[in-house]
Amino acid sequence: KAYFANNNFISSLSGDATPIWTQKALTLDDEWTIESMAIYNGRIYIAAQNGSYTRIFSWDGSSLFPISSFNVFGESGGLHLIYFDGRLWAISVAYQFQFSTMYIFDGASFSKFLELPLGIRLGRDTATIYRGNLVIGSTESSNIPTYEEGRGGIWMIGKKGPGQPYEPIIAYNPANGVSETTIGGLFATGNNLTVGTHNNTISDEYEIWSLESTNQQTAGIWSSNPIDAGLPD
Repeated sequence: KAYFANNNFISSLSGDATPIWTQKALTLDDEWTIESMAIYNGRIYIAAQNGSYTRIFSWDGSSLFPISSFNVFGESGGLHLIYFDGRLWAISVAYQFQFSTMYIFDGASFSKFLELPLGIRLGRDTATIYRGNLVIGSTESSNIPTYEEGRGGIWMIGKKGPGQPYEPIIAYNPANGVSETTIGGLFATGNNLTVGTHNNTISDEYEIWSLESTNQQTAGIWSSNPIDAGLPD
Protein backbone atom coordinates (compact mmCIF):
# COMPACT_ATOMS: atom_id res chain seq x y z
CA LYS A 1 0.00 0.00 0.00
CA ALA A 2 0.86 3.64 -0.37
CA TYR A 3 0.03 5.99 2.50
CA PHE A 4 -0.65 9.72 2.44
CA ALA A 5 -0.94 12.04 5.44
CA ASN A 6 -3.30 15.01 5.47
CA ASN A 7 -3.84 17.04 8.64
CA ASN A 8 -4.88 14.47 11.27
CA PHE A 9 -5.70 11.48 9.05
CA ILE A 10 -3.92 9.03 6.74
CA SER A 11 -5.26 7.78 3.42
CA SER A 12 -4.19 4.54 1.76
CA LEU A 13 -4.09 3.14 -1.77
CA SER A 14 -3.79 -0.61 -2.13
CA GLY A 15 -1.57 -2.32 -4.68
CA ASP A 16 -4.34 -4.62 -5.98
CA ALA A 17 -5.06 -5.09 -9.67
CA THR A 18 -7.99 -2.79 -9.01
CA PRO A 19 -6.54 -0.40 -6.40
CA ILE A 20 -8.70 0.42 -3.40
CA TRP A 21 -8.61 3.98 -2.09
CA THR A 22 -9.42 4.52 1.59
CA GLN A 23 -9.70 8.19 2.40
CA LYS A 24 -9.40 7.80 6.18
CA ALA A 25 -7.53 4.60 6.96
CA LEU A 26 -6.42 6.12 10.29
CA THR A 27 -7.75 9.21 12.01
CA LEU A 28 -6.02 10.89 14.95
CA ASP A 29 -7.66 13.32 17.35
CA ASP A 30 -8.37 16.75 15.90
CA GLU A 31 -5.55 18.42 17.85
CA TRP A 32 -2.85 16.61 15.84
CA THR A 33 -1.23 17.63 12.56
CA ILE A 34 0.83 14.88 10.95
CA GLU A 35 4.27 16.08 9.81
CA SER A 36 6.03 12.90 8.64
CA MET A 37 5.93 9.10 8.49
CA ALA A 38 8.52 6.33 8.20
CA ILE A 39 8.49 2.53 8.19
CA TYR A 40 10.53 0.76 10.86
CA ASN A 41 10.43 -2.90 11.97
CA GLY A 42 7.24 -3.57 10.05
CA ARG A 43 5.30 -0.64 11.50
CA ILE A 44 4.48 2.83 10.30
CA TYR A 45 5.72 5.51 12.69
CA ILE A 46 3.85 8.80 12.55
CA ALA A 47 5.11 12.13 13.92
CA ALA A 48 2.32 14.60 14.72
CA GLN A 49 2.35 17.92 16.60
CA ASN A 50 -0.29 19.97 18.37
CA GLY A 51 1.62 23.25 18.63
CA SER A 52 2.97 22.38 22.09
CA TYR A 53 4.81 19.08 21.63
CA THR A 54 5.18 16.11 19.28
CA ARG A 55 3.62 12.67 19.67
CA ILE A 56 4.94 9.59 17.88
CA PHE A 57 2.35 6.98 16.95
CA SER A 58 3.09 3.45 15.73
CA TRP A 59 0.56 1.79 13.43
CA ASP A 60 0.25 -1.54 11.63
CA GLY A 61 -1.19 0.08 8.50
CA SER A 62 -4.64 -1.50 8.73
CA SER A 63 -6.11 -1.15 12.24
CA LEU A 64 -8.51 1.67 13.00
CA PHE A 65 -6.34 2.86 15.90
CA PRO A 66 -2.59 3.24 16.55
CA ILE A 67 -0.83 0.41 18.37
CA SER A 68 1.10 2.68 20.72
CA SER A 69 2.34 6.24 21.18
CA PHE A 70 4.79 8.33 23.18
CA ASN A 71 5.46 12.05 23.55
CA VAL A 72 8.54 14.07 22.58
CA PHE A 73 8.32 17.26 24.62
CA GLY A 74 10.08 20.43 23.53
CA GLU A 75 9.40 19.78 19.85
CA SER A 76 6.40 21.98 19.07
CA GLY A 77 7.11 22.04 15.33
CA GLY A 78 7.05 18.31 14.76
CA LEU A 79 9.77 15.86 13.70
CA HIS A 80 11.02 14.60 10.36
CA LEU A 81 11.22 10.78 10.57
CA ILE A 82 13.56 8.79 8.34
CA TYR A 83 14.89 5.22 8.32
CA PHE A 84 18.69 5.19 8.05
CA ASP A 85 21.39 2.59 8.75
CA GLY A 86 18.99 0.14 10.40
CA ARG A 87 17.58 2.75 12.78
CA LEU A 88 14.72 5.18 12.96
CA TRP A 89 15.98 8.77 13.12
CA ALA A 90 14.10 11.96 13.90
CA ILE A 91 15.15 15.48 12.96
CA SER A 92 13.49 18.37 14.77
CA VAL A 93 11.97 21.17 12.75
CA ALA A 94 13.97 24.38 13.15
CA TYR A 95 13.80 27.67 11.34
CA GLN A 96 16.47 30.33 10.99
CA PHE A 97 18.65 31.12 14.02
CA GLN A 98 17.93 27.79 15.69
CA PHE A 99 19.59 24.45 16.22
CA SER A 100 18.00 21.24 15.07
CA THR A 101 18.15 18.22 17.35
CA MET A 102 18.63 14.71 15.98
CA TYR A 103 17.22 11.70 17.79
CA ILE A 104 17.65 7.93 17.42
CA PHE A 105 14.88 5.50 18.34
CA ASP A 106 15.83 2.94 21.01
CA GLY A 107 12.71 0.79 20.66
CA ALA A 108 10.56 2.70 23.13
CA SER A 109 11.44 6.38 22.82
CA PHE A 110 13.81 8.78 21.07
CA SER A 111 17.18 9.52 22.64
CA LYS A 112 19.03 12.72 21.76
CA PHE A 113 21.97 12.12 19.41
CA LEU A 114 23.35 15.57 18.58
CA GLU A 115 22.46 19.14 17.71
CA LEU A 116 23.41 20.80 14.43
CA PRO A 117 23.01 24.41 13.27
CA LEU A 118 20.36 23.44 10.74
CA GLY A 119 17.28 25.21 9.44
CA ILE A 120 14.93 22.32 8.68
CA ARG A 121 11.72 23.51 7.09
CA LEU A 122 8.30 22.24 8.13
CA GLY A 123 6.44 19.91 5.78
CA ARG A 124 9.22 19.54 3.21
CA ASP A 125 11.22 16.59 1.89
CA THR A 126 14.31 17.85 3.64
CA ALA A 127 16.15 14.57 4.23
CA THR A 128 16.96 11.49 2.18
CA ILE A 129 19.51 8.68 1.87
CA TYR A 130 22.26 9.19 -0.69
CA ARG A 131 25.05 6.67 -1.34
CA GLY A 132 24.79 5.21 2.15
CA ASN A 133 24.68 8.55 3.98
CA LEU A 134 21.92 10.61 5.54
CA VAL A 135 21.70 13.98 3.78
CA ILE A 136 19.74 16.93 5.12
CA GLY A 137 18.82 20.21 3.46
CA SER A 138 19.28 23.28 5.65
CA THR A 139 17.96 26.79 5.18
CA GLU A 140 20.49 29.62 5.15
CA SER A 141 19.50 32.57 7.29
CA SER A 142 21.87 35.06 5.66
CA ASN A 143 24.55 35.15 2.99
CA ILE A 144 27.26 35.20 5.68
CA PRO A 145 25.80 32.96 8.40
CA THR A 146 27.56 32.51 11.69
CA TYR A 147 27.65 29.27 13.61
CA GLU A 148 24.77 30.36 15.83
CA GLU A 149 22.58 31.43 12.90
CA GLY A 150 22.72 28.09 11.16
CA ARG A 151 24.63 26.98 8.12
CA GLY A 152 22.69 26.57 4.90
CA GLY A 153 23.40 23.86 2.39
CA ILE A 154 23.52 20.08 2.27
CA TRP A 155 24.59 18.37 5.48
CA MET A 156 25.71 14.75 5.42
CA ILE A 157 25.91 12.26 8.28
CA GLY A 158 27.79 9.02 7.75
CA LYS A 159 30.70 6.86 8.82
CA LYS A 160 34.22 6.60 7.43
CA GLY A 161 34.06 2.85 7.96
CA PRO A 162 32.31 0.06 9.89
CA GLY A 163 32.51 0.57 13.64
CA GLN A 164 33.38 4.25 13.27
CA PRO A 165 31.24 6.99 14.85
CA TYR A 166 28.75 9.03 12.88
CA GLU A 167 30.21 12.32 11.68
CA PRO A 168 28.30 15.37 10.40
CA ILE A 169 29.79 17.58 7.71
CA ILE A 170 28.56 20.20 5.25
CA ALA A 171 28.91 18.37 1.97
CA TYR A 172 27.74 21.33 -0.10
CA ASN A 173 27.33 25.00 0.78
CA PRO A 174 25.60 27.18 -1.83
CA ALA A 175 28.03 30.08 -1.22
CA ASN A 176 26.66 31.75 -4.35
CA GLY A 177 25.98 35.17 -2.89
CA VAL A 178 22.26 34.42 -2.65
CA SER A 179 21.00 35.23 0.82
CA GLU A 180 18.34 33.29 2.67
CA THR A 181 18.29 30.18 0.53
CA THR A 182 15.58 27.69 1.45
CA ILE A 183 16.17 24.07 0.50
CA GLY A 184 12.72 22.59 0.11
CA GLY A 185 13.40 19.13 -1.25
CA LEU A 186 16.15 16.54 -1.67
CA PHE A 187 15.85 13.59 -4.06
CA ALA A 188 18.53 10.94 -4.60
CA THR A 189 18.75 9.58 -8.15
CA GLY A 190 21.72 7.26 -8.69
CA ASN A 191 24.92 9.31 -8.41
CA ASN A 192 23.02 12.56 -8.51
CA LEU A 193 21.34 14.54 -5.77
CA THR A 194 18.55 16.78 -7.01
CA VAL A 195 17.85 19.81 -4.82
CA GLY A 196 14.91 22.21 -4.95
CA THR A 197 15.69 25.71 -3.67
CA HIS A 198 13.95 29.02 -3.13
CA ASN A 199 15.49 32.47 -2.73
CA ASN A 200 13.56 33.89 0.22
CA THR A 201 14.27 37.47 -0.83
CA ILE A 202 12.47 37.02 -4.18
CA SER A 203 9.04 35.40 -3.88
CA ASP A 204 8.95 33.78 -7.31
CA GLU A 205 12.59 32.72 -7.76
CA TYR A 206 13.07 28.96 -7.56
CA GLU A 207 15.88 26.75 -8.82
CA ILE A 208 16.59 23.05 -9.22
CA TRP A 209 20.19 21.99 -8.65
CA SER A 210 21.77 18.70 -9.65
CA LEU A 211 24.79 17.71 -7.57
CA GLU A 212 26.97 14.81 -8.68
CA SER A 213 29.39 13.04 -6.37
CA THR A 214 32.82 11.87 -7.42
CA ASN A 215 35.53 9.65 -5.96
CA GLN A 216 38.17 12.34 -6.33
CA GLN A 217 40.29 12.84 -3.22
CA THR A 218 40.96 16.40 -2.11
CA ALA A 219 43.86 17.31 0.16
CA GLY A 220 43.89 19.99 2.82
CA ILE A 221 40.39 19.49 4.22
CA TRP A 222 39.88 19.03 7.95
CA SER A 223 36.60 18.56 9.75
CA SER A 224 35.42 17.71 13.24
CA ASN A 225 32.21 17.29 15.13
CA PRO A 226 30.72 20.61 16.29
CA ILE A 227 32.64 21.49 19.44
CA ASP A 228 32.17 25.22 20.05
CA ALA A 229 30.10 28.15 18.89
CA GLY A 230 33.00 30.60 19.07
CA LEU A 231 35.86 31.40 16.75
CA PRO A 232 37.01 28.74 14.24
CA ASP A 233 40.39 28.38 15.98
